[in-house]
Amino acid sequence: MDWHDIMFYGDVNAEGVKGTKHKNGTNWTYQFATAAVVMGDEKLTVAVTPVNDESKVEHVRGLLFKVFELGIKVKILLLDAGYS
Repeated sequence: MDWHDIMFYGDVNAEGVKGTKHKNGTNWTYQFATAAVVMGDEKLTVAVTPVNDESKVEHVRGLLFKVFELGIKVKILLLDAGYS
């Protein structure tokens, strides 16, 4: 699972915009997470969800639910540094 920040430079009151650490000239970002399946050299993104105000545990649980809905069995779950 990967946590993504897309830096935002427009109206800070726009839907989904969150405050974050200053980076690239702004303190605002869109945050979302992806779940990907990796097999050998192949990587396929199977779920995408916005990062809302739920806890990180609830957020991971929601992504895993989407993965399980697809019938994918998880052997190893790796989280990037955004979840630390």
